Amino acid sequence: MNVNVRRVFVEKRAGFDIDARRLQSDLADFLGLRYPALARLKNLRILNRYDISGLDEMQFRQVTELVLSEPQCDNVFFQDAAPVEAGDLFFAVEYLPGQYNQRADSAQQCAELICGQIKPVIRTALVYVLAPSDIPVSDEALEAVKSYLINPVDSREARA
Repeated sequence: MNVNVRRVFVEKRAGFDIDARRLQSDLADFLGLRYPALARLKNLRILNRYDISGLDEMQFRQVTELVLSEPQCDNVFFQDAAPVEAGDLFFAVEYLPGQYNQRADSAQQCAELICGQIKPVIRTALVYVLAPSDIPVSDEALEAVKSYLINPVDSREARA
């Protein structure tokens, strides 16, 4: 059994990225008056980050295709760092240790069904990527976004 941790990012393709469009609109509505750069974001992306250990390469690819993504509506990035463009701002949010993570639990149970007796360990985080337009996003505005998205009772900022 392989104990290497493999990382994959999954993002909804344009047209299927309803949550990202809704969040971009919410940020513009709720924080845009105080921080005009947030009202004029060029783009906002949400990626699901999965860290998986306990699977070999073939099992990892199989779980990624069958459990973690939907080929017709998701882009999958097999890399260690978040796929961002130059100038993008990004951060990740994960559940606190001890908090129930339904996404990780469901993925782990499905992976166990696919791989038989193997019980992989799956950790998840959401990565938010903000692409500023002609107005740069200030550190204060980025902190306001983090405060808006991170509930300190159950989650924290993670290393992206």
